[in-house]
Amino acid sequence: MLLRIAVAVTALAVACRPAGTDIGRYLGKRFAASPPSGPTCYRGTAQLLRDTVGPPPAPHERRWLVLDPRPAAEPPGYRVAYLVTPEGRDWPVYAHWRRSGDSIEVHERNAFPPASWVLADSGGVLVGRGIMTHDVGRKDSAGRFVPARSNWRARAQRIACAEVP
Repeated sequence: MLLRIAVAVTALAVACRPAGTDIGRYLGKRFAASPPSGPTCYRGTAQLLRDTVGPPPAPHERRWLVLDPRPAAEPPGYRVAYLVTPEGRDWPVYAHWRRSGDSIEVHERNAFPPASWVLADSGGVLVGRGIMTHDVGRKDSAGRFVPARSNWRARAQRIACAEVP
């Protein structure tokens, strides 16, 4: 009897599951468009840490970078970007990006601590550095708060946008 109840509750939960979030539906529509009018997608690890050394990333460490050619609301000259987490399109990190010579600058918009990247674009791979300013730090000799900063090598490989969860 208990097994039947568990099966019925599971079936009901699956049947009543929402069709997707607004951002999931939006990204699904955008992924259907091919570049240059559609986005370009990349696979990386958490914070796009360089993943060429060591074991492959665990599922919770994976991230996908989506560079959309649509203009960002602000600042001028930037385009819309998303950092998609393993949970999929339900909780992306919003960002903006722009080309600067042969590099791409990406800046998170809604995350704290904020992270940004400068990545050389070689066509199939983005390689560069990431920087994050933390909400913890120390006081200098004048008593002013100096936030801690992280700096790391970053890498992301271009993939078909259909591979983004």
